[in-house]
Amino acid sequence: MEELKPCPFCGEENPSISMACWSIAQEDDKLQWVDYWYVVCGKCGTKSFQYGTEGLAEEAWNRRANNGN
Repeated sequence: MEELKPCPFCGEENPSISMACWSIAQEDDKLQWVDYWYVVCGKCGTKSFQYGTEGLAEEAWNRRANNGN
């Protein structure tokens, strides 16, 4: 796991990564559970989009408009 950058909106230094799941109804009426990850700021509540892996959620959160330039 890479270190998460501070929140781009409030500057909180310790955002956290969270995992949740949701279900998809299949044709045979069974449910398929799908995990997803997102980053959330504990101070202002900003959340990233939902991603299929922890790494993608971290990468998206750490991306900035200027890409560090």
